[in-house]
Formats: sequence, structure tokens, C-alpha cells
Amino acid sequence: MDRMATAEEPHPSFQQVTSVAGFAYGVINADIHVFANGEPLYLLANWQPEPDADVDWLRQMPSRMLNARRAVVPFTGRDQELADLRQWRDSGPPRLSVRWLHGPGGQGKTRLAAQLAAESLSAGWKVVAAFHGPDADRPEPGSHDLALTGTAGLLLVVDYADRWLLSNLTWLLKNTLLHQVGVPTRILMIGRSLDTWPAISAILDNYRGHTSAQRLPDLPTDHARPTMFTAARDRFAAIYRHPRPSTILPSVPLDSPEFGLTLAVHMAALVAVDAAVSGERPPEGMDALTRYLLNREQLHWRRLYHDGVTGTGSGYRTPGDVMNHAVFTAALTGALDRTAGAELLEQLGVGPDVEQILRDHTVCYPPAEPNQPTVLEPLYPDRLTEDFLALTLPGHHTDYPAQDWAPRTATALLTARSQDDSTSSVLSRSVTFLAAAADRWPHVGSTLLYPLLRTHPDLAIRAGGTALTALATSRSVSIEVLESIEPLLPIERHINYDIAAAAVTSVLTAHRLAHTTDPAEQAVLQSKQVFRLARVGRQEEALAVAEEAVATWRRLTEADPDAHQENLATSLSDLGLRLSELGRGEQAVAPVQEAVAVFRRLAAADPGDYLPFLATSLNTVAAVLARLGRLAEALAVAEEAVATWRRLAEANPDAYLSDLANSLNNLGACLSELGRSGQALAPAKEAVTILGRLAEKKRGFYVSDFALSLNNLGNCLSALGRREQALEATQSAAGTYRVLAEANPDSYLPDLALSLNNLGLRLSALGRPEQALAPAEEAVAIRRRLAETNPNVHLPHLADSLNNLGAYLFELGRPEQALAPTEEAVAIGRRLAETNPDVHLPDLADSLTNLGAHLSALGRPEQALAAAEAAAVIHRRLAEVNPDVYLADLATSLTSVGSILFALGRRERAIAPAEEIVAVRRQLAETNRDAHLPDLAMSLWTYATVCADAKQNLPEALKAITEATQLYGSLAKRMPQKFAGQALSAYRTLADVLEGVGRREEADGLRQQLDRVSIRTTD
Repeated sequence: MDRMATAEEPHPSFQQVTSVAGFAYGVINADIHVFANGEPLYLLANWQPEPDADVDWLRQMPSRMLNARRAVVPFTGRDQELADLRQWRDSGPPRLSVRWLHGPGGQGKTRLAAQLAAESLSAGWKVVAAFHGPDADRPEPGSHDLALTGTAGLLLVVDYADRWLLSNLTWLLKNTLLHQVGVPTRILMIGRSLDTWPAISAILDNYRGHTSAQRLPDLPTDHARPTMFTAARDRFAAIYRHPRPSTILPSVPLDSPEFGLTLAVHMAALVAVDAAVSGERPPEGMDALTRYLLNREQLHWRRLYHDGVTGTGSGYRTPGDVMNHAVFTAALTGALDRTAGAELLEQLGVGPDVEQILRDHTVCYPPAEPNQPTVLEPLYPDRLTEDFLALTLPGHHTDYPAQDWAPRTATALLTARSQDDSTSSVLSRSVTFLAAAADRWPHVGSTLLYPLLRTHPDLAIRAGGTALTALATSRSVSIEVLESIEPLLPIERHINYDIAAAAVTSVLTAHRLAHTTDPAEQAVLQSKQVFRLARVGRQEEALAVAEEAVATWRRLTEADPDAHQENLATSLSDLGLRLSELGRGEQAVAPVQEAVAVFRRLAAADPGDYLPFLATSLNTVAAVLARLGRLAEALAVAEEAVATWRRLAEANPDAYLSDLANSLNNLGACLSELGRSGQALAPAKEAVTILGRLAEKKRGFYVSDFALSLNNLGNCLSALGRREQALEATQSAAGTYRVLAEANPDSYLPDLALSLNNLGLRLSALGRPEQALAPAEEAVAIRRRLAETNPNVHLPHLADSLNNLGAYLFELGRPEQALAPTEEAVAIGRRLAETNPDVHLPDLADSLTNLGAHLSALGRPEQALAAAEAAAVIHRRLAEVNPDVYLADLATSLTSVGSILFALGRRERAIAPAEEIVAVRRQLAETNRDAHLPDLAMSLWTYATVCADAKQNLPEALKAITEATQLYGSLAKRMPQKFAGQALSAYRTLADVLEGVGRREEADGLRQQLDRVSIRTTD
């Protein structure tokens, strides 16, 4: 239990923390996110500098002095980089800013971050450290008060950010600690490379955080390296109690490329001092420095063993060769809980007494935090660990003893078949560290890792997408290894492997293109790469490759049509889809239609082979045409695609059911866009049923297709007035897309924004605009960032989300805030409609309608009327061509015109649009009563109000308001939160109209009843 204040001086934040399994942890003023089993996704703790370590303990194993967290050497050099970080901290945006600090292992990233943290703490900032996952370096047990009151700001330090699970990092970024009003928040993330930064940066789009990356370059060769050497040498000499440190000079040329790392300079200084104290000749060269330090590790193990068996009472009983084996194992596994560590050493046959080995290993390599109940803490720093692995494995020609058991141990760890979390973590770490070691020590790859992966390529898949991506992008990776892995990569979309699959394919394609002059083979390779690149959202790259492939296939087809026209058609379809995805839909039509024409001819001659190709190309044409707003054409093609896939799926469901479902998705969306939601419901439901079954049967696959089908079903149900069911489907889609976007933002952020946009619409339709606001704001933030990089594709979607955001703010009684997003939506819509009116005029009209309402509420009726009348003109023109789609929009814009005329005192002019609205709403309600009944009730009420105020058409007004009250009574029973207030107001209008037609007694009686209802409601 940890108490935050004494009894005499109570603290407003009191918390009891109870230990369940040996470790108790809590935070105040922040969140804790845990797995279902209670393990934390991450831990937060107040940052504090490492306490000074006992110098005698440090001298026992010199490598302890190189651990960056201990900061044995005072911070030296990197003055410019530190100044850049200070400027980022102090001069950034007032809310949230994230910096990605990256550089090779040993470059000094952790030390630089620690210096910034220490300075920030002194300057009044709250500094917090984040630790990753259940295997993280745990902070001190107890409760950590993370309150920000009275601080200059918050600095969160996330070391090894490139090794975090992306999902855990996403949860960290949601922590309320990071989103406090009025508190400048800075997050410093540290990683070796930029590989994972784009994904993390995309996640930060959701929070409107400012993002930047800072590379830590090599140390310059001028005075920086000698200065750093001198500072490190003097500190090490003090620890060793050497009286004349100035006599110790570098034994290596510090200006060589390998000494651009901070760690390398520190190693040179440490070895020089240790050799001087030991009376040895200091080694020369980076590899020799590494060997020297590892020899000192070995010497320490042997001394401990000798002291233990000769009666010193230390209890240490593990021989040096056994400890060597345990340290090698720990380098590959990382820290484990005691039970898992003991079982592992037992299985590997490391020694006769695993409990003794674990106790002795902890003496040499204690947990990173004193109270952390883990074993097998690895050797630090990581680069030394990688070298230790390489030198312990046979196959090098360096003066360091390799061990025969090392390959067997590594192989056993890599090939362990248990599926528990610890085994998966060991496999991932082992692949990552061995791949890094192979970059400097080729024998690690050639004699161990790569032969093993060639024989067992499934290991790379089991290691997970992150490890596989690291392997594929390694400089030393064997092409043969990637070729053995390639067939195991899933063809279907898979949340965990799409990014890795694109990386593997890109490396192999580059290699294969360089080794073939056959144009057909080159085009096949390019077509495969297009498929993988597009799947992870790298659309620009995919388009460039697709254009090359089409050009090659066209040349080949002109020379030999029979041999190559199938490949040309497939490539044309891919090209059209890429163009459409990048907002170049007009250019996409010709290639996709050409592809359909080719496959139609081929399928007529050989339906068995070519019907699937024809159906695929029809789906593509339907999608391209629908994006261009050519819905009638798209519908005809989508219907043919569904009919074709249905025939194929009936004959071979295992092969074609998913294709049928996707074509049903397209058909349902098309019908819904055409205003034929009743017809759209059946294909939308069928798609959800098929894809839900497939996703459940084959975990990890069909997830995005299922989410899309749920989105479409939600749209359809909403259009039919089945609002609660629509909300349920849309919430499920949004939740799924959030998970997908966390793993692969380049590919799925647009889908997440779409589902969030729809979620806002569903909530608003249920009378919950305050809940609609958050998803609407998130959708705007995502689409704004997407539109900055690709305006052709995402500007229309941004305008749509801005328009919806303005509508919710207006509905919440905040017209001043609603005006800005709505005006921006109108401005974007005008620009888009100038270039493509068929596609963008409907959205512009919707935005103009909302703008008119907002301006009217802000007391600017003349401007409001101009906007509303412009919207009505557009909607009338659209409704004349396609009444199924645009009649409802016409009614909405006419409603806006009428209400503004009424506000301007032009009562008689307001009667005509009000009467037309009733006619339109009645027509719509006859075809879809559930969806349009609320609007019909509103239009009847509005008509009666206008007539009563103008004192005209009162008998017609009485009929209208009587019908309106009946409708509102029915609606209020079903959804009182949304319609009870409107029902009461409609009855008041009924009383006014009754009085207007001379039925004063009835009007007074009704008002008295309404007053009693109002009093009861208030009470």
C-alpha cells in the first residue's frame, strides 16, 4: 500500500495500491490500460535520474558503465541537438507536439533524452517516463502522482518507441494525462530508424498533434570526438581511481567512420582506462574493443564462481561456461518472469540447477528496476549484445571463443512451438537481434539465421509483422530467405502482415528486375508489386509501377495478342483502380472499360477460365463510375458483376464467396446512393452475412471487407429510418476500422474517417448531437491531414465532414462555432463544383443549406437567404433529373428558404415554399414512412406556423397542424428524447391556429393542459 500524504496533512489524492502478484502499481491523474488478463499495456512513472551506482560494483564489469540509463559519463557534446530539442519543447504549439528522435544503436539518443528530461525537470516541467508492456522496465512499486497543477508543461519520454506494439502505443496516446486543457504537452519518442514513424505520425493525426522527426547524426570528426573521449576518460579514471588520466590516450583513431557513435567513443575511453589500470596493452579497432569488454564479462563470471566455491559465503555457484550459456540465452529472450525463465533454461539444458543459475545471473545482471520480479535481464547496451551473440556463434575468425552449443540454443529458441505470449516474444526478439547482428557479422546470417529461415520460413511469419518487416529491410538479408517466405504471405488482406508483405515484395521485385531482361517477366513482377503496394496505401508508388506494367503488356500484346491480352487487361484494371483511388477518376474510366471489353471477349470463348476475370473487372468499373457520380451506369455494371459472381460462387463457394460478397457491397452502395434503399437492404445484408462468416472462420482475414459491409448496411438502415440498428452497424464498423488504422494507417485512415463521419450522422439522427460531436471532430482532423497530402481524393470528404460538424454544433445551439466549418465546406464545394459539377454540386447544395441556417441564427438574414436560395436552385435541378435521390434534399433547402423568409418578416412569401415542402415530404413518406415521417411532421407544423402568423390559409393550417400533432404523438412514444419537446411545441401551434379560426375556448383549454404537462415535465 502506498499513501500519498500523512494523516496530519491530508492530500486531496489518496489511493491504496494492493499487490496481487508481487508488484503493485497505480497512478493519480492519469489512466492505466491493461490487457484482459490484468497485464499492463504500458506503465507511467515520474521520471527521475538514475541514482549513482556503487563504483566498486561498476568496476566489476566495465559494460555496466556503458548502460546509457546509468549516465556514468556526464553529458558531453551534442550541444546543437540538445538546443534543437529545447527549442522544440519551448517554442512548439500550445497543446501537443511529438518529436521522433532517431539514429543507430549507440548514437547517444537515450543520453540526450535524459539530459533534456533533467533540464526540463529543473525548469518546472512535469517529466514522465513510459515503459512498454508487461515485460517493461517497471517503475518503483506504489502510486505515482502525475498531477500537472502548477507545472510549466508535460514532457513524456518514450524510449525504444520503435519496439512498442503499435496498438499499445495507440492506447498510450489516448491517455488523459496527455490531453489536459491549457497544458503544453511534449512527447519525445526514441527509435533506431524512421521505419515505424509514419504509422505513429498518422495515429497522431487523430489528436491534431504537431509531429516532427530529428535524426541524430554521426559525431563530427573535428573537436567533438576528442572532447567526448576526454570527458568519458576522466570519469572512468575517477571510478578506477587512476591518478593521472591525462596520460591515457586513445589507442584507436577517433576520426575513423566507426567512431561516429557516442557508444564507440565511450567504449574507446573505457577500454583505454581499464587497460591502463590493468597494465595491459589497449586493443586497436572497434571489434577489438568489443572483444576486450566481453572478455572482462567472462573474467567477472569466473571470479564470482571462484569466490563462491572457495568459501567467501557469497552463495554464487555457477561456473563461467554455464553463465556464458545463460547470458547468451538472455540476449535472445530478453527479461522473462521467473517461471518462464526457469522452464526455458531447463528445456535448453543450460545447467543442472536452473534456480541457482537464475539467482547467479541476477547477481551479474539485475533487473533494470530493483523491485522488478523478472529474470534473464540481457546484457547492455544492445549493440554489445548483438556483438556478443555474433562472437559466441561459430563462423567468425575473430580472437574470441565461439561455443558449439550456441547454434543449438539459438535454433531451439527460434523453433519453439509453444504458442504462449512469452514464446512469441522470444521469437520476435531473436529474429530482430540476430538480423541486426548479421549486418555487422555476416556469419550470423549465413550460418544460422538465413539457413534456418530458408528451411523453416514459417518462423518468420510466426515472429510477426514487425519482426518480418525488420528482416526484409535489413541490409544483409538473403534473397533466398525472402523467396522462401514469400509463398507464405497471405494473398488476402491481413492486419498483421500487409506492411511486411509489401516490404518483402519490394525487395524481391527490385532484385528480380535487376536479373531479368525478359519484358514479360518484368511486367509480371511489376503487377505483383502493384497489388502489395496498393494494399498498404502506397498509392503513388503503386500507380507508377502500374503504368510501367501496362506499357510493357501493351507492347507485348501488339506483337502477340493471344499470349498477352489477358495480362494486359488485368494490368489495365489495376491501373484504372489506382487512378481512381488517387482522385483521377476521369482518367480511370478508359483503362477499366478496355479491360472489361477484353475479358468479355475471352469469357465468351472460354467462360470456365475467364468469367472470374470478367467479374473482377466489372466490379472495378462499377467502383470507378460510382466515384464519378455516374450511378446509373455503375448500377448496371454492378448488377452484372453480382450475377456473374453468384454463378461462380454456386459452383465453387470456397473460391468465390468473398468475391460475391464484395460485389454485393458495391451493388448495395450503388442502390443506396440512388435513393433505392429498400432494394439496397437485401444485398447489403447478404454481404454482411457472408463476410462475417468468412472473417470468423479465418481469423485475421476479411476484416476490412466485413467492416466495409457493416458501413454500407448502416447507411442503408439509416435511410430506411431504422436508426438504432443503423447505429449498431456503424459503431461496429468504426471500431474495426480503428484497429485496422492503428496497424496500417496509410491504408485504413480514410476508411476510419468515413466510418467516424457516418457514426456522427447516426448519433445525430437519434437526437444525440452532443455524442456526434467527437467522431465528427476526429473525422475532420483525419481528413484534413489526408487532404493536405492528396487533395484530389480527400478534399470532397473533408468538405463533407466539415459540413456535418457545423450541423452538429448548430444543433447544440452553438451557431458561432458552427459557422467556420460550414463556410469552409462551402468554399471547398464551390472550387470542386467548378471542375466537376456532376459529382460535387449535391454536396455544395447541402453545405449552402446549412450555411443559410447558421447565418440566419446569427442575425444575418439577407446573406442567409442568398445561400438558402442558391441551395434550393441546385437541389430543384437535381431533383428534376433524379427525384429518388434528391427530393429530400430539395425539401430541406426549401425549408431553409421558408424559415429565413419568415424571420425576415416576409410571411406571405414563406407560405409557397412551406406548402411545397409538405407535398414533397408527403410523397417521400409514402415510399418510406419510417425514414421520412419526422420530416413530414415538421413540414406540416412549419406550414401551419407560417399560415397562422400571416393569418392566411387558416383552415388548411388547421388540417396540417392537427395531422402534425398526431404524427408527433406517435414519434414521441418511440423516441421521447428526440420528439417529446417537438410534440409539445406543435400542440401550442395547434392552440394558436384554433384561436385564429375562432375556436378560442378550445385553444384556451388546450393551453391549460399544456401548461400542466410542462409543469410536470419540469418537476
